[in-house]
Amino acid sequence: MELYIKTFGEFDVLVDEKSIIDNLKRSYKIMKLLQYFITFKNQKILPETIYETLWDEYDSMDTKNVIKGQIFRLKKGLKEASIDEDTMTIDFVNGYYTLKTNGNVIVDSDIFEKLIDEANRNLTEDFNEAFILYNKAFKIYENQYLDNFGYELWLVPIRNYFRKLYVNAVENVVEQYKKSRMNDEIINICQKALSKEAYEEKLHQYLIESLLANGEIKQAVDHIKYLQNEFMKGTGIFTIDTINRLEDIFEKHQKENKNNESIGIEKLKYLEGAMKLDEEEFKVIYQVTKIRRKALNEGNYLLIVELDDFKKYDSLKKIWQDFTSNLITRTFRKSDVFTIWRNEKFLILLSDVKHGAVSSLENRFLINYYEADDEKALPIKLKHILLEEDTKIKL
Repeated sequence: MELYIKTFGEFDVLVDEKSIIDNLKRSYKIMKLLQYFITFKNQKILPETIYETLWDEYDSMDTKNVIKGQIFRLKKGLKEASIDEDTMTIDFVNGYYTLKTNGNVIVDSDIFEKLIDEANRNLTEDFNEAFILYNKAFKIYENQYLDNFGYELWLVPIRNYFRKLYVNAVENVVEQYKKSRMNDEIINICQKALSKEAYEEKLHQYLIESLLANGEIKQAVDHIKYLQNEFMKGTGIFTIDTINRLEDIFEKHQKENKNNESIGIEKLKYLEGAMKLDEEEFKVIYQVTKIRRKALNEGNYLLIVELDDFKKYDSLKKIWQDFTSNLITRTFRKSDVFTIWRNEKFLILLSDVKHGAVSSLENRFLINYYEADDEKALPIKLKHILLEEDTKIKL
């Protein structure tokens, strides 16, 4: 029996394109455990690591027995799904759990990774072959890794890894198209890619440049206005700097073509970014935000920004704080607020962020941070937390 495990978009285990894990889907905990094991298949994992990663919010004095019980339930569920132990099994050896699979188990993320790697190696010597491989990979990448799984900290680096592979592959194809001025093809591939990764600035840039090169001025203007509107609504993670850079592309095109026609784009102002509060004001909004109900596909997040080594850079703290405050104001939306907490770290409240977009926001902030000023951009670490009524962090 050949199993096809689908990790991009909605997770599933399929045989002959039919799901065989309906029994497991009824338990969120068991599905969570299965997805975690598949992500780290063939790796040794301590029971404590599984517990701390997946169920740290639950208090238990006996984590090993908790994990043992959940794995027993998972094994039972796999057996009920007619998945035999020769095909997929979870072993416990020398204190470690390991999910083992045989050659009859195909994981889409593995295929995607191999296709991208092979395409990259063929890119300079045989673009046509590389293009075929890239297209096969693009069809697999329906959406981000475990897209229906919601927000989980352990998923962030994995999603970022595959997102980077996908976006870099799209950029490779676009750069080849640019050499031959194949603007229609660039527009097509960017529109498809943005339906999957809507917050990638480079893809928006390629799209706008190609629309302008094709003389599709109105379409380019409409796209910029759409991005402005998303920012002003506070529902996306586009930043003022991002939008201004895209507006600059349009303005440069207008000047180079000596076109002074009014196009109705009004630049966003830096003052429309995130608002800085003192600690007491921030605490009040934080408590209110925790209990606000959100739509199923959105959430409120606390983003924590702090120096990687606070003591080492203590003498530069004030300069760093002023620099970072200015950058946060320019980077985030007017619906977001932040404060300098205990004179040590920045706390940023992000409202109504689409699930899955928060890691893109984090990446964009880091890019803006390190590109803004090499000297003032001291090494930092970031952490983001989904805010709910029972969130443990208290201010």
